[in-house]
Amino acid sequence: MYTGAFVQAIPKQLSEAAMSQGFSYLQTMFHVIIPQAMKIALPSLTNQAAT
Repeated sequence: MYTGAFVQAIPKQLSEAAMSQGFSYLQTMFHVIIPQAMKIALPSLTNQAAT
């Protein structure tokens, strides 16, 4: 369903919980998945920018 290592690192239960609350796919991505993925990705992205 998802592509990218950072998005795949997010537990599937988070998206299932959002969908059960009535979120659409895009709402789930923007409000649940992407913020969690950024929390995982930000340290390595910052390191890449610094070097």
